[in-house]
Amino acid sequence: MLFVLLVGTLASAGCAALAPPPASSGGGGPPSVSIGSAANGPDVLDLNDPRLTITKADLVNPTTLSIVAQAEAIPDGTQLQLELLAADQPTAWLAADARTVQVADGSITVRATRHADAVALDCTQPLAIRLSGQVNGTNLDPTYALTIPSIYQAEVCLPPQAILIAVGNGGNLREAPSGEAPIIGQIALGQEVAVLGRWEDGGWYLLRTSAGQEGWTAHAALSPPEAQVALLPVLAAPNRTAASRPADPPPAPAAPAPIPAQIDGIPTIAAAELPPEARETMRLIARGGPFPYSKDGTIFQNRERLLPLQPAGYYREYTVRTPGASNRGARRIVGGSANELYYTDDHYASFRRIVE
Repeated sequence: MLFVLLVGTLASAGCAALAPPPASSGGGGPPSVSIGSAANGPDVLDLNDPRLTITKADLVNPTTLSIVAQAEAIPDGTQLQLELLAADQPTAWLAADARTVQVADGSITVRATRHADAVALDCTQPLAIRLSGQVNGTNLDPTYALTIPSIYQAEVCLPPQAILIAVGNGGNLREAPSGEAPIIGQIALGQEVAVLGRWEDGGWYLLRTSAGQEGWTAHAALSPPEAQVALLPVLAAPNRTAASRPADPPPAPAAPAPIPAQIDGIPTIAAAELPPEARETMRLIARGGPFPYSKDGTIFQNRERLLPLQPAGYYREYTVRTPGASNRGARRIVGGSANELYYTDDHYASFRRIVE
């Protein structure tokens, strides 16, 4: 009998030792992930603590933004809203299909384009990029300050003292502040335009449309709020008698300066001597696009140091189309931040400075 009792006691003790530990008092929910730390013990990464950090926001040309963000504990495929802010207020600068972005591989990398009807930005106000959305009940809305490079300000920013006004009625856009001046365009009710100033008699306004067209429109067509009219600079009246005076003979055209053989040690080539595809790429660069290839406008590293040494990000490359090629080919134009252009037809093995 003593032997049987002893065996029973040992069996009970063994079962207790093999029983699973009791559940913690923390309740349900997804587990935390422990990451070993030799010095301080395990660090806990909370999967319910999503984080979104914008690491880059650059204007790479007058119509395109390049944006990079890091996403932590945010599932791939999560959609977020992208906005360009002016003085903390959303603008309509971005194209509709650029206002929604998606997390992929724990990050966001996107090139967002300008809306075709977007008006110029008021660059005197602080500009910023914002990503926003809700993940696992957490609201995310990080921002990143945006600076417009000086080489793009003429195309992207409002002129000094210009005011954005929504057209009150609509009507004609004319070459001069007169009902007899040639019509060069139209403005429509509700269209947002940049008003550059008013004629001294108050009846006409000089404005710029989102397409960059400048012209005069009558007060009745624009119908601006009086409070905004008072803020506009007064423009001098055009000299109406100028057309009645004989015009001075135009000066003789100056002889073109000879093209130097080299600039900064780099051989030169006249723009007129470039292939037609290269001249078309130059026109796209001057207009700020749209470009036919996704890599156009990306940073050229100048690793071989064939171009003058400049800070990182100074140069950007653009494809020169090669007829019949199934890829981008070997021809490129590389542009510097000071608007200098270089042509290569051998995939960066040599360059020539373009002279116009």
